[in-house]
Amino acid sequence: PDAGDFEHWMVWDIPASSDGFGSGGAGGGKEGPNDIGELGYFGPCPPEGETHRNILTVYALSGRMGSFDVDYLEAHTLREVSISATYSQ
Repeated sequence: PDAGDFEHWMVWDIPASSDGFGSGGAGGGKEGPNDIGELGYFGPCPPEGETHRNILTVYALSGRMGSFDVDYLEAHTLREVSISATYSQ
């Protein structure tokens, strides 16, 4: 939230059988571009001396989304959970 709505990583359609992401993987899910226009995770990088809060939100959906669709996400969310962490340089 301290850097606006910057998307560090977007992954969807992660199989329920997935038990992790591993190095450079999306856990069998599909990735969309982050806010630097690349696929994959782009870590936090606040200016030196600043602390930024980062929020990870996971949504459980009633079905597979196929391609990313905000309307589908909103209509088919069964549960969501978020965790917040801080990062500073």
